Amino acid sequence: MPPVGGRPAAMHYGMRLASRPSGIVVNFGGISFIYDNGVFYSSIGREFEVVRPSVGMIVPSLPVGHTVMMRNGAKHYVHNGVIYSPMHSNGRVVFRIAGFI
Repeated sequence: MPPVGGRPAAMHYGMRLASRPSGIVVNFGGISFIYDNGVFYSSIGREFEVVRPSVGMIVPSLPVGHTVMMRNGAKHYVHNGVIYSPMHSNGRVVFRIAGFI
């Protein structure tokens, strides 16, 4: 486990942090997650566990280090095996989790 407030360089599903990570709250399916630059966390008691996002989740920005991928003739973005699809919402471009590679 990383030190309180620390974040290791490589996050893996199932890893837990002892304190709330930085990031924004993303609500999906009645559950709140924290999204921080491509990493999704779920609250487990007093800890925060790295979880795989669900298809359909929407985030306001792409993670740093993403790559571009063409899929069915449309531009998508990939980061750590997660495919992000751009879409418009309230006059802004946001990104929907479209799948995994």
